[in-house]
Amino acid sequence: MKYDEQILLKGAISLEARASQIVFWTAARYLAITFTVAWLGISGYDLLSHSNEFPQLPVAGICAAIAMLIGVFVGRDHAFDLRLQAQQLFALVQIARNTSKTEAEVLVGK
Repeated sequence: MKYDEQILLKGAISLEARASQIVFWTAARYLAITFTVAWLGISGYDLLSHSNEFPQLPVAGICAAIAMLIGVFVGRDHAFDLRLQAQQLFALVQIARNTSKTEAEVLVGK
């Protein structure tokens, strides 16, 4: 297999693109899941206890907002990891470019 820097560059660009979207999608996923679970949990409790003690929408909304904030922090950490991987790929490409220049200069005698 022959070295192809374009594969590394495409991979790095793909990682960077994912990193730019991951915070939003992680926060949205945490919000949706928590809101659904909280809403169903409160509804189930109210149904089983034959009471309407908890206001479903506000409680589920508060739980979802807290989960969304947690999702933002988790998404930022994941985005950092993806950006770090992208930077490693860019560094590999740069190392390969610098190394090939050095070898060419040695062959020419400079």
